[in-house]
Amino acid sequence: MENILPYAVSVITALISGICAFIAAKKQSDMALEAVKEANRHDIEKLLRQHEVDIENLKEKHRLEVERMEIDHRHQMELDAAAAQNKATGEIITSIFGSAMASPVMTAMLEEQLKRGIGGESS
Repeated sequence: MENILPYAVSVITALISGICAFIAAKKQSDMALEAVKEANRHDIEKLLRQHEVDIENLKEKHRLEVERMEIDHRHQMELDAAAAQNKATGEIITSIFGSAMASPVMTAMLEEQLKRGIGGESS
């Protein structure tokens, strides 16, 4: 037992020293971890606010793009309606002149006017 006593004291002392070192290291690492969490919490909050601002900007950009597309579409529809109206008017006028020129009375009047015009120029 006398032989074991010095070793037992050394082992007990080493165990107490190891436990104290472990507790101190654990406490220090907990404090460092808390400090890192706090620093990261501020960064995360900053990033979240920036993300919210970015989302709002994207929503506004999308809203403006949709509004621009609606205006372009409305304008294109107005242009198409005007083109269709112009085409219909042209077809109506062509039809009116075509039917008027096909009538024998109008043909006779045109020939008479042409003869007067041609005869009047040469006099």
